[in-house]
Amino acid sequence: MIILMVSELNEIYNLSNDKAYLDSAIIIKDTKLWFNELETKYDKKVSKFTEIPKIAFTDMIANNIDTLILTNIWEISDKKYFYSNEYIQENDCIEPPIKDFTIANQFGGINNLTKFLKEVKHINFNIGIIFDFTNIAIDSNILLKNLSWFEVDEVKNFQIDTNSLFLEINDEFEIYTRFDKNVDNKFLIKNNSTKKSYVVKNSVNKLLHPIPNTAKINIVNSSMQKYIFDLLVSFSKLIDVILIKSAYVLDYQEFLFKINQETSKNSLILMDEN
Repeated sequence: MIILMVSELNEIYNLSNDKAYLDSAIIIKDTKLWFNELETKYDKKVSKFTEIPKIAFTDMIANNIDTLILTNIWEISDKKYFYSNEYIQENDCIEPPIKDFTIANQFGGINNLTKFLKEVKHINFNIGIIFDFTNIAIDSNILLKNLSWFEVDEVKNFQIDTNSLFLEINDEFEIYTRFDKNVDNKFLIKNNSTKKSYVVKNSVNKLLHPIPNTAKINIVNSSMQKYIFDLLVSFSKLIDVILIKSAYVLDYQEFLFKINQETSKNSLILMDEN
């Protein structure tokens, strides 16, 4: 089952706000798998948002559901082998690291999503999306082009551990990493153009456990703050519901106050503090 009632997730998602609103919403745990289910149920090809059968929304409305919150809609990293077998065994659901906060081409990109949003608005149906800033991939251009936005230190004469994994991103960057749940995990980026090397910390969850294949954002960096702020404001103009997962990384009042003031008044911002 890939659909969950939002109101049933209180033990997992410490969501801010209006329970009455959330009672009419569901979270799609994996958009691609949901599309596959729709194809089987309605005997119609579904690979893009605009191909979702309209009867699917009619059926949901008939069951008092008027809001979908979609997951795994971003462009993702395909470097899954950076997960250790031990980590995979201990985590039932591993969300793929985000390569860029742009709507994945496999779903038709932002243009298809925008057209889809206009279609469902006519039937008074709401669409939500999830942002998780603890899940930015180490091969993301968000990181590689903006190292200061993350917790990073330049190093000299860094010795590569013989057990480290190696990934060649392109002619400009090399990445080395080794995941160990018992240590403060980091990875090394070598910039072959500038001949500089940097150590970057893995993201961590609220229990301070490292999240493999991710980079820890530097939330006090003003450019990172602006990047996150601009993303949320931009999508709040399109999207009815925005769920910020792992919102503890944004847990300072001035930033959240600004988000609430500047995002579209038509958009509901929810915070998951886990």
